Formats: sequence, structure tokens, C-alpha cells
Amino acid sequence: MKNKKDGNGDKIKINLIETDSGVCFISDCHANDGYDYTYHQTKLDKFLFDGKYAKTTWHRNWFMIDKYPEKIQSKTMEYVNQRYEIIDKKFISDTYPEIISYDNSEDFPTTILDDLYSFHNDKKEIIRDIEVDFIKIFKVSNFEMKKEYNFKTAGKQDITNENFQHQLLDGIIFPEIMLHSRPCKLSSPDVYKILRQYIIDNIDKDVARITSNYDFCFEVKKIIRRIVPRHFTYTDIFARTKKQRNKIHKGVSETIEKSCFEMTHDRENYKGYTPIPEIYGNSQDELAENIDKLCKNVIEHINTPVKQCQHCQGTGLEVQVKKYNLEEN
Repeated sequence: MKNKKDGNGDKIKINLIETDSGVCFISDCHANDGYDYTYHQTKLDKFLFDGKYAKTTWHRNWFMIDKYPEKIQSKTMEYVNQRYEIIDKKFISDTYPEIISYDNSEDFPTTILDDLYSFHNDKKEIIRDIEVDFIKIFKVSNFEMKKEYNFKTAGKQDITNENFQHQLLDGIIFPEIMLHSRPCKLSSPDVYKILRQYIIDNIDKDVARITSNYDFCFEVKKIIRRIVPRHFTYTDIFARTKKQRNKIHKGVSETIEKSCFEMTHDRENYKGYTPIPEIYGNSQDELAENIDKLCKNVIEHINTPVKQCQHCQGTGLEVQVKKYNLEEN
């Protein structure tokens, strides 16, 4: 399309990405605009593309249209028929007409206009054709729209797409609206937050118990029913008197607790705990699937009941502590 100035006297340049389905993505925000790129105020939401407004996307600087447009128009409201109308019609005369056009108002003293007249105008919708320069970036095959992901965490803020980290080169080469289809990862601390909250929300409290729950370390232990309860005696060293402290109490232990899951993250590396690794995906969708797969894999391990051996009463029992080989998840 040829260059033509819009109603404000500025040339319009629009970045365009075509897809094989016909849908196009457009933006009037250019990455080399510096400061303006971050605080860009688009004009595209005010334009009509073949009679329709562009649709918003998950990216604030990009819009979607159904197809490559044949006509682009701007729709504005303009004030027309500006005039002064006399307030009290009994004063109408050759000297004070009922209506004074705005163009002729300079022939009347300001005091007369303020005291005897009120200002009026009409609004009229104006549609103008606009021709622009389309800068076609590339054409995409098998394009899928970006999905929004929100993972609940044990922190103050949930984890969203904004936390997914992309390769620097992809951020340089590809427009923002295409980044979701490129490889990305989620950091170890973010994976820790998501997995920690997922376990808190989904743990079967009859099967397992959270014994450590901090920003830097987390542990879960299996609750295992004893086939034969263990009877024991104890004294209360915190009792008030010596007699009470020396008194023998009897108790019964009906369960055993064995560690089955523990983790820290790579910014803490808390002593004795296993750092949860970063998670990768070939796209944001795949990364989200891998996060979901990890959470379900771990909670299945935690919530699987363990019983004592009937023959040895648990002397040969060994509960596996879950580690993190993500290729098996």
C-alpha cells in the first residue's frame, strides 16, 4: 500500500505477520523505538480493517485481524454546526438574532454572548480512508494462539507466562507475539514454589504428612500403620514438680513415619536437601505440560499408601525418597 498521512499528519507504518489460516497479526509498535516501545500508545484500536476493529491479543502491542485488509479507515467524532442560541426568546430582534454561528460570533461583544446566549454544537461521525505501509515480517505455518497459564504458588504472586524465560537470541529475532512457540524454561525457585503449593493442596493427609515447609526446604513423610502397635513408656521432663517429672507414663505408637519426598532449590541449596532443577519445554505449551506432569508424578508418589510387611512387621521396609529425573516424569 502507498504511503499516505493519517488524520494527524503522521505516516502510518504497521508490522504484519501472516499465517497460513489467513489471520494476520499487526502492530504499530516498533522494537527500535527505544523509550516509546515500552510506553507505546497504539492507534490501531481506533482503525477499521475492512469495516471491523482489530481484536486484542495477549500481547498489548499486537492485534489480530481476520485477513490481509483491503481497506483501512479511521472513525472519529467531530464537532460541527457550532453556534450560539439565545437563552430567552423574548429578546430576539434584529440586534439579537435567535442563532449566531460560531464564525460570526466575533461581531458580537463577549458580554452579550455570555449573558444572553448559550453555546451549542453537534457531533458527527467522520470516516476517512487511510493508506499505510505494511512491513511484512514473515509468514507462519501451523500457528496457534498463545495460552495464558497461571500456577498457584506458596509465595505472594502466582507464576504466569511472564515467568517463562526464553533464549536471548529468540528474543532478538522473533516478535514478542511469536515467543510463546519458542523453547523456554522455568527457574528452579519458581518450580519449587509451584510444586510446594501443589503438594499442600493435594496431599492425602491419611497417607502422608508435611514435616518441613519453608521457602528454602520442604519434606514429606509417609504415614505407615503398624501391624502390631508398639507400647512404650516415657516421663514428662517439662512437668511442674519433681514427682510429676519422675512419673512413668505409658503410650502406644500405631504408625511409623518415613521420608518419601524432599527438595530445596538452586538458590538456597539447603544442606541435605535435593535442589529441584529447572524445567524446559520446546514451547510455552510444552513447558506448562511438563510442569503439570511433574506435579502429578510427585503427588502420585506421595499419596500412594505403604503398608508394613506382615512377616517381618516392617523390619525390611524401605520407602523410596523421590528424586528428580524429569525425563521419567
